Amino acid sequence: MSYQSRSKRTFQALVTIFVALCVCATAHAKLPKGFALDHGYTFFNVQNNSDSVDGKRVHTGWQLVPLIRIYGDAPERSSIKLVLSKDGDVVAERRTQTTVYGKGNPNLQLVAGNTAAGWQQPHLLVRGGIQGMLPPVTSGGGTYEVEVIYIDGDTNKEYSAHTYTINVEKVDKLDSAAKELLVRPPEYFVTRHQELLSTILTPWGDYKGGAFAGVYQLLWNASPMETGVAPSNTTGNAAYLRCTVDGDPIKLGQSSDQRYLDATSTRSLDNDRLISLVHSDRNALEYRGGTAYREPLIFYQYQTTLPFQDTTDDYPPADGGQPMPYTTLENHDGEWECQFLDNGTLLRTFSWEVEDGTLVPHPEQEEGLTLNPGAILVETRIPENGTVLDGRTLPDAVEDGGFYGWEWETRRMRRLADDVPELGNPYPIASAPEFVPEPDAGACPQELARARRGAEASSAGDERRLEEED
Repeated sequence: MSYQSRSKRTFQALVTIFVALCVCATAHAKLPKGFALDHGYTFFNVQNNSDSVDGKRVHTGWQLVPLIRIYGDAPERSSIKLVLSKDGDVVAERRTQTTVYGKGNPNLQLVAGNTAAGWQQPHLLVRGGIQGMLPPVTSGGGTYEVEVIYIDGDTNKEYSAHTYTINVEKVDKLDSAAKELLVRPPEYFVTRHQELLSTILTPWGDYKGGAFAGVYQLLWNASPMETGVAPSNTTGNAAYLRCTVDGDPIKLGQSSDQRYLDATSTRSLDNDRLISLVHSDRNALEYRGGTAYREPLIFYQYQTTLPFQDTTDDYPPADGGQPMPYTTLENHDGEWECQFLDNGTLLRTFSWEVEDGTLVPHPEQEEGLTLNPGAILVETRIPENGTVLDGRTLPDAVEDGGFYGWEWETRRMRRLADDVPELGNPYPIASAPEFVPEPDAGACPQELARARRGAEASSAGDERRLEEED
């Protein structure tokens, strides 16, 4: 019996090895040496589609809109392929042949998170929009995987760059002008609650070699409750920094008489990097007439220009030009901590390290998190009570990791994730859990009040059940 058991285990082990060898033979190879996927550039959005069926708008699926960048000296005719899967089944895929940028193309338009050094180095881009958009998906929301594959233009060989995990949710829509309560198709979106700590610091290159060559930029994330919310940019009243190096305050500006050298400039990125939707319903009686109940859902990615500048040979100013009198990292080695304030209100605290006058890659990067050349992951802390930028947070999602499924490998990032405050509701809440029937025509005020109290009691009961489940 013992021998038979041992033989059986040996046979199972051989089968396992055989299967593993088969999988390895069919799986894609890893990226070639010298190639790297820029996780800081990656962004996933969706386009929602609908059609008219029997006079009603019907949702006909959503299409994934990817932004992907892979660095490497790829031959012409190279491609990036994305494979979208749910529960192990492929639901959509697309191969996109891309231009190999950085090979003597001076007219390349800079994109969010790009750098002069990064622009000069060869890379492939899938830049959202029609280019690279995947075919429609009709499998609704849920958890999906997105495999990014690089395809060599000479050999047609496929290399697996990375597999991301995305969570697709939806908001319901109601036509506010429809007295018969005609429902619009829902709108799906890729949630970005997990990206709250996915903050990137990079020298942003003016590829023309102007005065702002090498100025540092920060790419960070938030979910406010209203559109258009961003740190102030007004001259003289712009959001600003207060920084220390190894705990000692540092004056920003190179002994210049110029004012406001601690000021920043922030913009919220738009187009395919903007997720802005509105939930609407008429479930509650008070929204039965007039304007429907509305609650926005917004995920912004902000790009903040910082008052620091790299004046090394990598970022020379234009011929005869002079760099801005911003603070340089030279002679300021150590642990940097900068409070980001707006009219005295703390918005964020950012931390990073400088050694020999250059940014030190974060330990997460040593664990395999790849970014664009010169960029680093910055540690981010959110105020305990949040700010106007923090209408919604979901700490559980942040604890799971960032960059669409990258699990935090270091204690430092796990501690920061543990400290993220829980603010607001992660997603819009309906005005009432279910559609509340209207009282009979001619109902007296007491009956109307009774119906309203019943709706409120039902809503409160649902909330209690949810709390008990949690």
